[in-house]
Amino acid sequence: MKDHNLGNFGEKIKEACTLPHNNLFIVALASVIIFLLVEVTLRIYDLYKTAAWVDIPSHFFAGAALGLIFLWVVSLSGARHKKITAMFFVLLAGLFWELTETLQEMIVYNPPYLKDYFLWDGFFDIITNLIGATVALLIIYSIKHKNSFLRGTNL
Repeated sequence: MKDHNLGNFGEKIKEACTLPHNNLFIVALASVIIFLLVEVTLRIYDLYKTAAWVDIPSHFFAGAALGLIFLWVVSLSGARHKKITAMFFVLLAGLFWELTETLQEMIVYNPPYLKDYFLWDGFFDIITNLIGATVALLIIYSIKHKNSFLRGTNL
């Protein structure tokens, strides 16, 4: 016997779970998951110790994820310059992260392969974050103009 109330229940759940700019949120969430998978893999296999260069893709994917998250958050507001505002928040997040790493190294011993020299390494990490965010935002805008998946979002 088919329960017709289940169809109504499904519609109610669908209505309750909608977010403004839902498709952009899904893309941002997927980028966070990709970043976390990269970061967990790097840490499980201790790749920061054996291949220091893996810090570059880590910051690239972090910047991409942050850029998309901040773009989604900014898209909920009435901000006029959404891309610039999202990039500004990526810059702030990168600065905060590097400052936190520097302060942490003053308190907790880090092995030499994890030493972070803020003026050079931190600067390069922040630039890599911004490059990741820029690439992600360019891809989103390219998709938005070529595909209907993101066309309804006010970017």
